[in-house]
Order: sequence, then structure tokens, then C-alpha cells
Amino acid sequence: MTTSIASLKAQLGLEIPKTYSKTDPPEIIRLLEGFTGINKRYADHNPQQIRASEPIRNDASELFERLGPTLWPDLEKEAGLPSWLSCPPSDSKEQCQGRRYYSNSTDYEL
Repeated sequence: MTTSIASLKAQLGLEIPKTYSKTDPPEIIRLLEGFTGINKRYADHNPQQIRASEPIRNDASELFERLGPTLWPDLEKEAGLPSWLSCPPSDSKEQCQGRRYYSNSTDYEL
């Protein structure tokens, strides 16, 4: 089963633009650049190889460990949330999975 980018963004609890520019938050730029790097390294793999690939899982885990604390901070409500941590509008077809926290290990699973 293929997961759409829109569905993945909703599961991650992130509002990521379809295209990005240098005016976007640096955290989102680093995430998208990380995704692009992983994609380029493994572009020649077929879907079965990708699903079974330990190196891809390792690269994705390293990206998460490096960026996770900044992307999903453990902020209190009164401290405010980063602009990228928002659910899609209620009229959107995307299903927001709710607020995720880096320190909550159950939030690591999609």
C-alpha cells in the first residue's frame, strides 16, 4: 500500500509546504533536504527493496534523531507552538493525527 505525501504529513502532525523556499523555517528546510538526500541515495531501489532496506531505515532514523527534538518540541501550551505544528483546516481531506512530542516514544510510530 502506498502512502501519499499528504497522508504522511498529516500523520507526522506537520504542515509542510508543497514547495519550499529559503524563507521557510530552517527546521522545515532541513527536514525536506534530508528527505531529498535519502530519496536521491535510494532512487534506484524498487518498492520491495525500499521496504526491506536496513540502510534506509537507518538513514531515516538518523534524520529523525537529528531533527526530532526541534520539529516536535515538548512545549507547554502557553509557550506557543512552532508554525509547522498545525492540523489541516477542518474542511481538508487530510486526517490530522494530533500533536506529537519527541520525548513520547509512542509518537515515534506512524
